[in-house]
Amino acid sequence: MKIAVKDAGLLIDMDLMGVLDVWICLGIETLTTEQVFQEVRGRHPNVVAHVERGSIVVIPIGLERIFQEIEEERYRKLSPEDVSVLILAWETGAMLLTCDGSLREEAEGQCIEVHGSIWVMDRLVDEERLAGSVAADKLEALMNRAGSEKRFIPKKEAKRFIRKWRGIH
Repeated sequence: MKIAVKDAGLLIDMDLMGVLDVWICLGIETLTTEQVFQEVRGRHPNVVAHVERGSIVVIPIGLERIFQEIEEERYRKLSPEDVSVLILAWETGAMLLTCDGSLREEAEGQCIEVHGSIWVMDRLVDEERLAGSVAADKLEALMNRAGSEKRFIPKKEAKRFIRKWRGIH
């Protein structure tokens, strides 16, 4: 079975697009850390519901371990939450799903398979869990959020997938 570790940004994107339930149906074991769960728990009740049902598994990573990694200056650009999911992905051999550029760079440097929100949506379309036009609409809506709800999606790549999902060449 494939395992995915998700950071807060990706969990938030999936929740905002309303595809977290669809993702769970793929049968990919989904893990996150206690640090990430604390980051999203107050604002995203759907994520909390999945944790309570056991469809997202929260793994504790000790703070002393996280801060040891940070103090050794391995991960100067990463938050403690980001370091926690990097440790979890490394220790479980799982792919890391993240929207964070610095975290993606660190994961790639450690040969950890890493993907973002667009990949998740493309996977849902490929697995016929979501119609391409629906995926395109959801990703466009996510890209159009503004202010404190603004999400950081690579626009050029997103537009390419939106055209693909809509059958526009």
